[in-house]
Amino acid sequence: DIFDGTVYAKLNMRSLDRIITTPFLIESRRQQAILWLRLVAHLKRNAQFPESLAAANLHTRLDPFTEQPFLYEKTADGFELRSVGRDMADDRSLPPAVKTQDGLDRVMRYPLRNDE
Repeated sequence: DIFDGTVYAKLNMRSLDRIITTPFLIESRRQQAILWLRLVAHLKRNAQFPESLAAANLHTRLDPFTEQPFLYEKTADGFELRSVGRDMADDRSLPPAVKTQDGLDRVMRYPLRNDE
């Protein structure tokens, strides 16, 4: 029965979690987009991406979930910029099937992929 205390409580907690975290998700994407643009501008000025956000003085943009700098990794052809998302954990080591679940890292990459 949906009105059973445990089922009903779980449904309400999930809804409450979404209500609380949605502004964080929106702000996280906004901050990531600003960083993404600044990293591309850095590429245009310096012909390469920085080794770290701090090296380009971009570490002051903070992930709203942790109030720490976003996770940044320079890759062979660009970079990955991550917000830890709802679970507030770095999920890079998780298997690909798990990484698609809601609440995990929010990733922006350069170059963009077709699914982004």
